[in-house]
Amino acid sequence: MKRPALMISLVCTATITIASCTNAVQSGIAVDKAFTPLISPETTMMAGIDLEGLKSSPLYAKYKGQLNLEGLDQFSQDFGVDPRRDIRELLYVTDERKQYFLATGTFRGPELERKLQNKGLKATSYKGFNLLGDARSSLALLKGSVAVMGPIDSVHAAIDTQDGGRGEVPEEIAERLRSMPKGDQIWFVSRNGLPFASAATRTDVQSALSNIVGFIRVAAGSLGADTGVHLQTALGCTSAEGATRVNDALRGTVAIGRLSTKDNEASLLKMYDAVKIERTENTVRLNAQLTGEQLEELIGRYGKR
Repeated sequence: MKRPALMISLVCTATITIASCTNAVQSGIAVDKAFTPLISPETTMMAGIDLEGLKSSPLYAKYKGQLNLEGLDQFSQDFGVDPRRDIRELLYVTDERKQYFLATGTFRGPELERKLQNKGLKATSYKGFNLLGDARSSLALLKGSVAVMGPIDSVHAAIDTQDGGRGEVPEEIAERLRSMPKGDQIWFVSRNGLPFASAATRTDVQSALSNIVGFIRVAAGSLGADTGVHLQTALGCTSAEGATRVNDALRGTVAIGRLSTKDNEASLLKMYDAVKIERTENTVRLNAQLTGEQLEELIGRYGKR
């Protein structure tokens, strides 16, 4: 398997399965109040990116020159929105039936609408808001520099939630967010099992995940970037026996990855060695932290292909 695919698999798996074991951390991630009125009480999973916080990190400043600037430049030219400049926060919301993205930032409404209409996107109106797009993909710009993006029925549902005054972050999700390290820029919370499991591409990773998905009831994880990165996830299992099986499967996945790594790939071995796993009753927690030096070694070896 090619190394870029391997690294993507490892990152996806780590994001799903890494949790902090430390106690001396400030906790609490807050959802932007501008998003709350648009969040359905039936929401089962949310995932957020604090782009403003991420862009202010030393890690971003160091590696932003290696981003795919050509693609971002083209996106900015086509749509009049530059994620590097205009978007502050991005939130994914789903209740398993409908899914949509919420974004806060600086949106030049008339310019954005003109460019989208020039691309042939149809303009419609719903409860006083202008929508651009079609049944599969639509965009609505709301007051307060908030955008809603997704299938048109999902966008309608978000607007209905706001219109009916029903918007809220479900308490089970809010409770998990309160336990996360304050300042982590990327996070997810699911109260309906393990999300993103299909993102793993390696056969052995897929096999391991398929064996544990049924034992996981809730999952939450976050990533924080400063001079290095730390990742965390807590997996709440259906029983102590289920937690044991999840714990064993994850340890096995890490062991397989380490054994399949060549002796001269020291940077990749360090990544596996950074993963720490523990089980407490019905919860499996893992922790991983990479220093700036370790990241630089990994990026230097595998980042450019």
